[in-house]
Amino acid sequence: MDSSPQLTFESKYKHYGFWLLVIAAVVGGIVVLWPFVPAILWASVMAVLMWPIHKKFSKRLGGNVGALASTLLALAIVGLPLVFLGLAVTVQAGGLLREFAEGATDGTGVVTLESIGHEIDRMIEPVTDRLAPNFQIGPWVESNKDQIAQSLTKPLSSLAVQGVQSLLTLVFAFLTLFFLLRDGARLSPYVVALSPLPTDRTTQVLARMSNTIHGVFVGVILVAIAQGLLATLAYVFTGVPNALLWGALTIMLCMIPLLGAPIVYVPMALILLANGKTWEGVALLAAGFLVVSQIDNLLKPWVIGARLLMHPMAVFFALLGGVLSMGPIGLMAGPMLLALLLMLHDVVRQQMEVGSQGPGLPPTKT
Repeated sequence: MDSSPQLTFESKYKHYGFWLLVIAAVVGGIVVLWPFVPAILWASVMAVLMWPIHKKFSKRLGGNVGALASTLLALAIVGLPLVFLGLAVTVQAGGLLREFAEGATDGTGVVTLESIGHEIDRMIEPVTDRLAPNFQIGPWVESNKDQIAQSLTKPLSSLAVQGVQSLLTLVFAFLTLFFLLRDGARLSPYVVALSPLPTDRTTQVLARMSNTIHGVFVGVILVAIAQGLLATLAYVFTGVPNALLWGALTIMLCMIPLLGAPIVYVPMALILLANGKTWEGVALLAAGFLVVSQIDNLLKPWVIGARLLMHPMAVFFALLGGVLSMGPIGLMAGPMLLALLLMLHDVVRQQMEVGSQGPGLPPTKT
C-alpha cells in the first residue's frame, strides 16, 4: 500500500503545527513582556546614549564593573533628578489641586464653585430663556458642592498611583540598562542575524536608529530641559507660585512641536500683570521671548536637521504621533519608527529599480 498520502499529511501537519507553535510562543512572549515594554525601550535608548562612555569604562574597569559604573552614572544624571523632580511636582500639584478644591467649596478661593455655576448660567442664558426658562446650573452646583469637591480631589490618588508606576518603570529600566551594557557586544550579532535584511543593510539601519536616538535626545529632550530650567528660574525670580510645577509643564510642552514654552509663560505673565505686578509680568515676558523661546528657534532645527535627516514636518508628526499613541516613550519610538520606515522605503525602491536583475536586495552604495 502506498503511504505517500499519509506521509504528505504528516509532513503538512508537522509543518503547520510548528508554525502554530511559533506564533503561540511569540504571542505569549509579547503578553508576558508587554508591561515591561516602556522600561525596555527606555533602557535601550539609554544604552545607545551611554555606549561611548561605557566603552571607555569597560576598557579600564572590565565588563561587569564598567557596566555598573555606566549605569550608576546614568542613574545620577537622569534617574535621581527625575525622582526628585517627580516628587516635587506631585507635591505641588497635589497641594494646588487641594487648595483649589477647598477654596472653591468654602468660598475662600478666588474662583468658587458657585461663581463657576453662575458664570455658566450667564453664558447659556440666551439659549435657556427660549428653550428652558427654569433651567439653571448655579443652584445645582450649590446643593452638590460637597460631592463635586470629592470628585476634584480624586485625581490626588491617581497621581500617587502614577508616581509609583513611573518609579517602578524607572527601576526596571536601569536594571535592564545594566544588562544591555554588559552584554550588548554579545547581543549585537544575534540582532543582525535575526534581521531579514543583508548584513550591510542591517548595519545601516542600526546606525540610522542610533543617529535618530541621539538627534531626538539632544534636539528635543535636552533643548526642552534647557528651556524648562530657564523658564523655572524666570518663574522663581518673578514670584510665580508653584514654579517647579509650571517648569515641569514647560519642559513637557517644549517637547511637543507647535506648543512650546509660550503656552505657559504668556498666561503666567498676563496673570502677574492683571494682579498689578507690572515689573514681574514684563520681566517674565522678556525672559520668555528673548531667552527661552530663542533656544528652541536656534538650536532645535540645527540639531534635528543634522542628526535625523528628516523634514521638520515629518519630525513633527513622528513626535506628536508617538506621544499620543505611546506616551512619553513615544518621543523616542515615534522618530525611530519613522526612520525605520524611511529606510525600508529605500530598500523597496532600490529593489524595484533593479528588479530585472533577479531576486535579492541590491548591494548598498559605499
